[in-house]
Amino acid sequence: MDANGFLQQLDQAIIACLQAMRDGLDVPPATRYRLEGQIEAAIALGFLTADTARQRVDGHYRAVLGEVPLQPEQDGRVRLPLRMRVAPVYPSTRD
Repeated sequence: MDANGFLQQLDQAIIACLQAMRDGLDVPPATRYRLEGQIEAAIALGFLTADTARQRVDGHYRAVLGEVPLQPEQDGRVRLPLRMRVAPVYPSTRD
């Protein structure tokens, strides 16, 4: 697989992950970590710079979810800004 094929597959996986999140489906942590590892591999192989990777992830996030992603991590790593819906909490007592 060449660089373009790798990046196309990576983009599709990121979009699928974000669409699942948008639709309220479960996105296992392993999926996030695998995608972040693939992003780091693309950077290490010179397919992307860290800034370009962040721009791609942010662009997919905006396109799929229609909102601005959370602030990037301060450690320099590119992370997927996954944010699940808060589960409803019902009191178990009358207090």
